[in-house]
Amino acid sequence: AHYNEPADGFTLQETVEGLALLEDVTLQSLFTKGPEGNFFPDHLAAWIEQVKKIAPVFVQVYSLARKSPTQTLVPLEKEELLQVLALLEREKIPAGSF
Repeated sequence: AHYNEPADGFTLQETVEGLALLEDVTLQSLFTKGPEGNFFPDHLAAWIEQVKKIAPVFVQVYSLARKSPTQTLVPLEKEELLQVLALLEREKIPAGSF
């Protein structure tokens, strides 16, 4: 089971384009480890590219704070969240972890 199962008829491209049209957008992004997680270098690189297109005023990054609906998703450690924040900082995108 994936934790991100959008409804039919929505594409990532349309979502990113729509968010890019808005002003003062704050993004919230959840990261997890495990085979179905998204804490992989290629996933992070693709995510950064989409964030740059949106140009948010702030990005909040976080991981699971409670038990996952599946055994294959594992929370990130604080140091790993700091790695995500460092990627955003390199792109001069304001961000924090909560």
